[in-house]
Amino acid sequence: MLHKFKIGKVSQLLGVAPETIRYYERKGVVKPKTEESGHRYYDITDVCLMGKARAYMQYGFTLEQARALLECADTDGILQIYGQRAEEIERELEKGFQTLKSIRRRQ
Repeated sequence: MLHKFKIGKVSQLLGVAPETIRYYERKGVVKPKTEESGHRYYDITDVCLMGKARAYMQYGFTLEQARALLECADTDGILQIYGQRAEEIERELEKGFQTLKSIRRRQ
């Protein structure tokens, strides 16, 4: 039997506000299904996709990058996105290191 989750339950499962789930919808991470009654629901695949997107975001990926990773069907594409994020981190670290050096000189 297909499990149907309303937004409140998904919110509870993922530990996010319902507005976050709506944001994921607007950004194309998930597309809720609609019952005949008009109520929207999410299936377990949707919940897993949102959970994976959140995990990617905890590593500093943007939601757009996370969506791209979720949609990517080949290893080369995934590695390319990872490489882009690694380069971003390296730039952030270099900028932070330069700021630290500047502060240390002023001490």
